Amino acid sequence: MGFDRYWGDSEDIHRMYQIAEKWWEGTKKPNVNNKRGQFVVAVKNVVIGMYNRLLPAQRALKIYQGENRAMFEVKNGKVLRDASKIAGYSQTKQYGFDKNWEDEAELKRLYGVAKMWSKTFVVVEGKKLRGKFPNKRSAAKRLRALAKKSKKPLSVFLVSFGHASYVKVKGERWKKRQREAMRKTLKARLKKWNAKRVKALRRE
Repeated sequence: MGFDRYWGDSEDIHRMYQIAEKWWEGTKKPNVNNKRGQFVVAVKNVVIGMYNRLLPAQRALKIYQGENRAMFEVKNGKVLRDASKIAGYSQTKQYGFDKNWEDEAELKRLYGVAKMWSKTFVVVEGKKLRGKFPNKRSAAKRLRALAKKSKKPLSVFLVSFGHASYVKVKGERWKKRQREAMRKTLKARLKKWNAKRVKALRRE
């Protein structure tokens, strides 16, 4: 048939197969649609942002070369733990996902970063943020401790993907106009705080 081939044993042919497969994968161009959805990019201990389109999220993922990073999909307000597939695509370089994590433990930690950003309870005293908490109970405990010493307006807000909503807890103290002012202060402070973290990450 004219095939002038040569290999020593099965191990040899397997090695050549892997070389050919690697070359073939490298010739494929990512065929990813700019799908709508909600996509969170986490880098080290920072959430870079949430994106409503897939391609901008992929571009954000590529910026932080050398850092542990991953993208997570959000559905029905919840961050999906399984990061192996995003919008139906495998999270690999073949499909334009320039992700990087060392092992499953690191991926789990990045998931925790993304999840924390998606649902955080914040205690606000007047124009000051008095702590971020993973659940309503711990936030309410902090508020009651502050209420014993402070006469300023006190409230708890749930922050989810950049949006702040009021949460009713025992011991809160505010008037309607004060609560709205606190909510606006909170949003501005959180935006500034996250921007500082992202800026610090880029300097590293």
